[in-house]
Amino acid sequence: MIDANELGRGIRQIYPFDVYLKGVLLALVAAGAVAFFLLAAVKYLIFTESSYTIWWVNRWPLLVHVICGSIALFAGPVQFIALIRNRYLRVHRAIGAMYVGSVMIGSLSGYYLAFNSVVGPLLGYSLVVLSTAWLATTLVALACILQYRIAEHRLWMTRSYIVTFAFVGFRFLFETPFLADFPPHERSAVIIWFAWIPTLLVFEVGRQVHSLVSRKMLPAH
Repeated sequence: MIDANELGRGIRQIYPFDVYLKGVLLALVAAGAVAFFLLAAVKYLIFTESSYTIWWVNRWPLLVHVICGSIALFAGPVQFIALIRNRYLRVHRAIGAMYVGSVMIGSLSGYYLAFNSVVGPLLGYSLVVLSTAWLATTLVALACILQYRIAEHRLWMTRSYIVTFAFVGFRFLFETPFLADFPPHERSAVIIWFAWIPTLLVFEVGRQVHSLVSRKMLPAH
């Protein structure tokens, strides 16, 4: 049996790499969130028909969706900073409540946009699945923390934020040149799936690999 001291030594062997990797990922995520907001989201804060183009008919739910999505996009990375989570628990909880509220309202507005899509049912179907995944992962994370299941809460919050980050992934993929020949509505409907599902799969596989590597680095008995 592995005692506590041996377990601690094994964890410390991989801890510096984990911290470095997490820091790099958070920096990239933050940069992506800022770029998305400035290049794609901020124009919807200019409440004119020229800013919304064909989405003007759904301007109010789209505005709610963009605002809530942006709040969740910026609030999410803060929740993964250990310093805030460990030393400023009230701040962590307040930002978490803001994140959950934004996702709930944002997903409901996403349903409205899905069922009233101005570019056809293909995009509508994709938005329904995305909004459901967004809401479901967040509610599971909330249920876990209410039951003080901390590890599971963090896991589901990560999944939730991966879905939140679909805003950024969608915009990046939409502007990819090799997809420019497809009609915009078909391109949007397909891209939505690739904006979050592959990332979620990579996360799940990476989590399992990390677990296996961590076990192998512990002293054998």
